Amino acid sequence: ILKYAVAFVFLCYTMMHIYIYQLMVTFKLKLKDIFKNAFLLAIAALPQNALCLVLMVVIHGFFPYLGMNIPYFGGSMGYWTFYIIFALFILQGLSGFLVNFVANRTIKKYMLDKINVQDQKDNK
Repeated sequence: ILKYAVAFVFLCYTMMHIYIYQLMVTFKLKLKDIFKNAFLLAIAALPQNALCLVLMVVIHGFFPYLGMNIPYFGGSMGYWTFYIIFALFILQGLSGFLVNFVANRTIKKYMLDKINVQDQKDNK
């Protein structure tokens, strides 16, 4: 049972990391509030977070496998150069974009829109 509890905590903490940096730079919150809000956002947008996590595993699991097996596919030095440039720049940028896209949409939906509505009510 403890093995599954640790796996669940690790999975939740991994999904929380999607939101921790965004919350740190967007709002002025204490560390306890950052982790609490990141946990609530991770649970609130669970399908998007799970899909993002699966895509990240595929991106960072499949492409290194492909790079290690280029010689077996008959690849030459040109393929290695393409793979290294692709792995260093495109994959890292793609994964960063994917994480920030999910985080920005969720934070806007559950936090920023609520603040804007509250400000409009206070101004009237």
